Amino acid sequence: MDDPAQGSEPDLDHGRSLYRAGRFDEALWWAEEALGRWPDSYGLWNLKGAALRLLKRPADAVDALERAVSLGPGEVGARMNLGAALLDLRRLDEARAAFAGAAQAAPDYADGWRAMGGRAADAGRCGRR
Repeated sequence: MDDPAQGSEPDLDHGRSLYRAGRFDEALWWAEEALGRWPDSYGLWNLKGAALRLLKRPADAVDALERAVSLGPGEVGARMNLGAALLDLRRLDEARAAFAGAAQAAPDYADGWRAMGGRAADAGRCGRR
């Protein structure tokens, strides 16, 4: 049986496959449709936010990713995506806080720490412009 907190796994899997194929507009459409059935799905909100960001809609992405973080506070993915969207908007302090939250949520997640360091360096460069 599907877990309502995670959303329908087939819906999420299909949306992720669209996203991985670079079909971000279709992934966004799929996530929005699936959220009509699974409105409390961390994964679908994260997918929606990630697709919005890559469609150059970072403000909308932030809204979706903040919802994902509220539904999955211990999940790293949405926090990393949120930090990236905030960087896109040049909201540097908020981006750093999102990356720090990701590191706190998963202190053993080495890839997250590396990404946080790289994005923090990007944030520093953004702040100097």
